[in-house]
Amino acid sequence: MLDILFLKDYIGGKNDGELMMEQFLEAPRWVDEKRVAEVTGLAVQTLRNWRFQGTGPAYSKVGRAVRYRLEDVIRFMELRRVKPFK
Repeated sequence: MLDILFLKDYIGGKNDGELMMEQFLEAPRWVDEKRVAEVTGLAVQTLRNWRFQGTGPAYSKVGRAVRYRLEDVIRFMELRRVKPFK
């Protein structure tokens, strides 16, 4: 379901699998666009453009607040993962 390598990068490169999962489960499930930009390395404006165009990771909107589920962001990035041939 979740790619452990991406999870490792998100948490900060810890080697202990249990510690990584524990930290992930303690992390907020819903994050704002600024946090998504930090996690993915994308610009906040890119996320805004994608929302306007109807592309990008799934999000929820309550009033003016936009929130992304971390699981959706990870899934979005994993689906676009390119594996080298060599």
